[in-house]
Amino acid sequence: MIYINVPKAGKYEFKAIVSDFPDTAQTNSYVYTYSFTASTPGFVLRTVDFADPKVMTQTGNGWKPSDHGIVVTYEVIYKGEDDFTGHIGFSSPSIVNDRSELRKFSNVLLSCLTSFTHNVSVPATDARCFGRQYDKSQIEITKRLQQLLHHAMTTG
Repeated sequence: MIYINVPKAGKYEFKAIVSDFPDTAQTNSYVYTYSFTASTPGFVLRTVDFADPKVMTQTGNGWKPSDHGIVVTYEVIYKGEDDFTGHIGFSSPSIVNDRSELRKFSNVLLSCLTSFTHNVSVPATDARCFGRQYDKSQIEITKRLQQLLHHAMTTG
């Protein structure tokens, strides 16, 4: 998992390129490619699943793991039609060895408030029948919060 700080809204392509540590040029690597759209400038959470063959391609002979470790390169490409200005930032990656490490209590919820509406409804009553009063059971007050939610997993 990594947070990417994008300077503008738009379409992006995110790549994580993985190779064995001695192959620093990444001649033989796996490339994990994801497309995403940022609705606003700011931080976007991206996850890379190194076990997902659907988003993986390879260069050369591919990544051959060894006891030496790995080299991971992150690449973000702006895919918008207009000119790109600004800098893209990256957080430190968070890595887990197994999905079982992603425990429920470790979830982080990121949300953006997209709308807020408020409605108070008091039905009209006929004053000739009820006098100057209202029926408390007929009053309706509603508030609606609409959020765009992103779930992130962290390790404890």
